[in-house]
Amino acid sequence: LAAIGTDVNGNATIQGWDPNPNGEISALAVSGSTVYVAGDFTTIGGGSRNRLAAIGTDGTLQSWDPSPNGYVYTFAVSGSTVYAGGSFTSIGGQTQWNRLAKFDYGVLDTNWNPSASSYWGGHVHTLTVIGSTVFAGGSFETIGGIPYRNFAPINATTGLLE
Repeated sequence: LAAIGTDVNGNATIQGWDPNPNGEISALAVSGSTVYVAGDFTTIGGGSRNRLAAIGTDGTLQSWDPSPNGYVYTFAVSGSTVYAGGSFTSIGGQTQWNRLAKFDYGVLDTNWNPSASSYWGGHVHTLTVIGSTVFAGGSFETIGGIPYRNFAPINATTGLLE
């Protein structure tokens, strides 16, 4: 994980930003001056974080610590909202979240719980937000208990299928 810039001649240069995670990074996104990082790590930016972290572009580890109990493959950032997807079954201290979660201003949205599940475990591998819809893709058979295999459009506000 590194920041790469360019010099005045257009040549690539390594920047001083080095959060040094101790495991794999699967996704990252920048929103304002915050870099969101997902993967399979337990320390990053000089602190303890399980699989999800927010790091300032200045290298400062942010206080956000949702601590999912399983791998986070993907997330999508839309303004102050972060949607996370993976193989976790608890996040933010809540055990009912299966493979999908939403955070508003860093706080788990306990009303948004589409819960992706599968007979073989299942995972959410990709997320994107377009307008008021979160599109989730992966290896799941249901969303919110409704049969919807491997790809689902989810309302970004309610968590219900669209």
